[in-house]
Amino acid sequence: KYFETFFSKPRFIAFNTKAEKKLVSEICNKEFRSNDIVGIGFDFHDEIVTNSEDYLLYIGRIRKEKNCDLLFAYYLSLPNSLREKYPLILAGQSNMEIPVDKSIIHLGYVSEFKKRQLLSKCKVLINPSIYESLSMVVIEAWTYFKPVLVNKNSQVLRDHILESNGGMYFDSEKSFHDGINYLTDPRNDSITTNFGINGNRYAQKYN
Repeated sequence: KYFETFFSKPRFIAFNTKAEKKLVSEICNKEFRSNDIVGIGFDFHDEIVTNSEDYLLYIGRIRKEKNCDLLFAYYLSLPNSLREKYPLILAGQSNMEIPVDKSIIHLGYVSEFKKRQLLSKCKVLINPSIYESLSMVVIEAWTYFKPVLVNKNSQVLRDHILESNGGMYFDSEKSFHDGINYLTDPRNDSITTNFGINGNRYAQKYN
């Protein structure tokens, strides 16, 4: 009742995604007359960065609520040879223990300029979270034409992938491994490049 009363008060509701609108509609058991899915505003880049460096990237708060413990477990279960070639770079403040491993590099908080550098050069952007209303970092990765690997158990992230064809999703250790192997395999470069192009085109609707 609380949510139904709360969401009946605004004259207009701005949603980030269709999944967010669907969730609120189901909780309140009603449709909203005055609402829309709105853009936020992102800087887009005209050229695809072809000289990507060999690292995987996570940007955001490093905590269990963001499924970072799952990310660490799945990443550390990859073969040593793959982890040596594709270290996992973490950019963001942490309130949990980060595994001590030479293939996991924690940069801590980074400036906006450094964040953009990391996004422009990464091989793949990973978002393991299931609690997302939009995921700005996924959209930002697509502004740099980067493929993404996201958690299938997030309705928002799953919808992003299905509607954009801008990357892959995982829901198990095996599918995480499969996604990393596929997205880092040089034989798939043309496909992963197209993932980035597709994602960029999709992201523009949020601009």
